[in-house]
Amino acid sequence: MTSRYKRFVKVGLDLATAAHRDKDCYYQLCALVVKKKRVLSVGYNNPKTHPLAKTKMRQLHAELAACIRCSRDELKGAELIVVRARRDRKVGMAKPCAACHAFIASMGLKCVYYTTDSCDWENPTFERMDF
Repeated sequence: MTSRYKRFVKVGLDLATAAHRDKDCYYQLCALVVKKKRVLSVGYNNPKTHPLAKTKMRQLHAELAACIRCSRDELKGAELIVVRARRDRKVGMAKPCAACHAFIASMGLKCVYYTTDSCDWENPTFERMDF
Protein backbone atom coordinates (compact mmCIF):
# COMPACT_ATOMS: atom_id res chain seq x y z
CA MET A 1 0.00 0.00 0.00
CA THR A 2 1.39 3.38 -0.96
CA SER A 3 1.73 6.32 1.39
CA ARG A 4 -1.44 7.89 0.02
CA TYR A 5 -3.42 4.81 1.07
CA LYS A 6 -1.76 4.83 4.47
CA ARG A 7 -3.07 8.37 4.82
CA PHE A 8 -6.60 7.11 4.08
CA VAL A 9 -6.16 4.35 6.67
CA LYS A 10 -5.13 6.87 9.33
CA VAL A 11 -8.08 9.10 8.46
CA GLY A 12 -10.37 6.07 8.68
CA LEU A 13 -9.04 5.15 12.13
CA ASP A 14 -9.64 8.67 13.41
CA LEU A 15 -13.15 8.72 11.90
CA ALA A 16 -14.00 5.30 13.33
CA THR A 17 -12.98 6.43 16.80
CA ALA A 18 -14.85 9.73 16.59
CA ALA A 19 -18.05 8.29 15.11
CA HIS A 20 -18.52 5.44 17.55
CA ARG A 21 -19.58 7.04 20.76
CA ASP A 22 -22.73 4.89 20.48
CA LYS A 23 -22.55 1.90 22.83
CA ASP A 24 -24.84 -0.14 20.51
CA CYS A 25 -21.96 -0.67 18.06
CA TYR A 26 -19.42 -3.00 19.62
CA TYR A 27 -16.89 -2.65 16.82
CA GLN A 28 -15.49 0.70 15.69
CA LEU A 29 -15.24 0.24 11.94
CA CYS A 30 -14.99 2.77 9.15
CA ALA A 31 -15.03 2.09 5.40
CA LEU A 32 -13.95 4.55 2.72
CA VAL A 33 -14.75 4.22 -0.97
CA VAL A 34 -11.75 5.67 -2.84
CA LYS A 35 -11.37 6.31 -6.56
CA LYS A 36 -8.67 8.31 -8.31
CA LYS A 37 -7.15 9.59 -5.03
CA ARG A 38 -10.56 10.88 -3.91
CA VAL A 39 -12.82 9.67 -1.10
CA LEU A 40 -16.29 9.17 -2.60
CA SER A 41 -18.05 7.90 0.50
CA VAL A 42 -17.56 6.99 4.14
CA GLY A 43 -19.53 4.40 6.10
CA TYR A 44 -19.60 3.24 9.71
CA ASN A 45 -21.09 0.32 11.60
CA ASN A 46 -24.64 1.27 12.49
CA PRO A 47 -27.09 -0.48 14.82
CA LYS A 48 -29.77 -0.18 12.11
CA THR A 49 -30.05 -2.56 9.17
CA HIS A 50 -30.69 -1.93 5.47
CA PRO A 51 -32.79 -3.76 2.84
CA LEU A 52 -29.66 -4.38 0.71
CA ALA A 53 -28.26 -6.56 3.48
CA LYS A 54 -29.23 -9.96 2.06
CA THR A 55 -28.50 -11.79 5.31
CA LYS A 56 -29.71 -11.05 8.80
CA MET A 57 -26.98 -8.76 10.07
CA ARG A 58 -27.31 -7.49 13.60
CA GLN A 59 -26.20 -4.10 12.33
CA LEU A 60 -25.43 -2.31 9.10
CA HIS A 61 -21.76 -3.00 8.38
CA ALA A 62 -19.41 -0.16 7.47
CA GLU A 63 -18.65 -1.67 4.04
CA LEU A 64 -22.31 -1.74 3.03
CA ALA A 65 -22.95 1.71 4.53
CA ALA A 66 -20.14 3.22 2.43
CA CYS A 67 -21.19 1.47 -0.79
CA ILE A 68 -24.89 2.39 -0.64
CA ARG A 69 -23.96 6.06 -0.73
CA CYS A 70 -22.40 5.66 -4.20
CA SER A 71 -23.88 4.85 -7.57
CA ARG A 72 -22.91 1.61 -9.29
CA ASP A 73 -20.92 3.64 -11.84
CA GLU A 74 -18.93 5.30 -9.05
CA LEU A 75 -18.22 1.93 -7.43
CA LYS A 76 -16.99 0.28 -10.62
CA GLY A 77 -13.19 0.18 -10.39
CA ALA A 78 -13.12 1.91 -6.99
CA GLU A 79 -11.23 0.65 -3.96
CA LEU A 80 -12.61 0.12 -0.48
CA ILE A 81 -10.53 0.75 2.63
CA VAL A 82 -11.88 -0.82 5.83
CA VAL A 83 -10.32 -0.06 9.22
CA ARG A 84 -11.08 -1.12 12.77
CA ALA A 85 -10.13 1.01 15.73
CA ARG A 86 -10.22 -0.92 18.98
CA ARG A 87 -11.30 0.87 22.13
CA ASP A 88 -7.80 0.47 23.58
CA ARG A 89 -6.44 2.64 20.72
CA LYS A 90 -4.99 -0.35 18.88
CA VAL A 91 -5.75 -1.38 15.33
CA GLY A 92 -7.91 -4.47 14.84
CA MET A 93 -8.80 -6.95 12.10
CA ALA A 94 -11.27 -5.43 9.63
CA LYS A 95 -11.55 -8.20 7.04
CA PRO A 96 -15.04 -8.08 5.49
CA CYS A 97 -17.43 -10.84 6.56
CA ALA A 98 -18.77 -13.35 4.01
CA ALA A 99 -21.96 -11.34 3.38
CA CYS A 100 -20.02 -8.09 2.83
CA HIS A 101 -17.50 -9.92 0.64
CA ALA A 102 -20.30 -11.16 -1.63
CA PHE A 103 -21.88 -7.69 -1.75
CA ILE A 104 -18.57 -5.97 -2.56
CA ALA A 105 -17.83 -8.47 -5.32
CA SER A 106 -21.25 -7.86 -6.88
CA MET A 107 -20.74 -4.08 -6.92
CA GLY A 108 -17.67 -4.10 -9.20
CA LEU A 109 -15.08 -2.74 -6.77
CA LYS A 110 -11.48 -3.39 -7.77
CA CYS A 111 -10.12 -4.37 -4.36
CA VAL A 112 -10.42 -3.97 -0.60
CA TYR A 113 -7.66 -2.93 1.76
CA TYR A 114 -8.34 -3.86 5.38
CA THR A 115 -6.41 -3.52 8.60
CA THR A 116 -5.07 -6.57 10.42
CA ASP A 117 -4.45 -7.04 14.13
CA SER A 118 -1.61 -4.74 15.04
CA CYS A 119 -0.72 -2.54 17.94
CA ASP A 120 0.75 0.30 15.93
CA TRP A 121 -1.76 3.14 15.48
CA GLU A 122 0.71 5.25 13.51
CA ASN A 123 1.81 2.52 11.12
CA PRO A 124 -0.97 -0.11 10.96
CA THR A 125 -0.61 -3.32 9.00
CA PHE A 126 -3.10 -4.17 6.28
CA GLU A 127 -3.92 -6.71 3.61
CA ARG A 128 -5.38 -6.45 0.11
CA MET A 129 -8.23 -8.52 -1.30
CA ASP A 130 -8.71 -8.36 -5.09
CA PHE A 131 -11.96 -8.98 -6.95
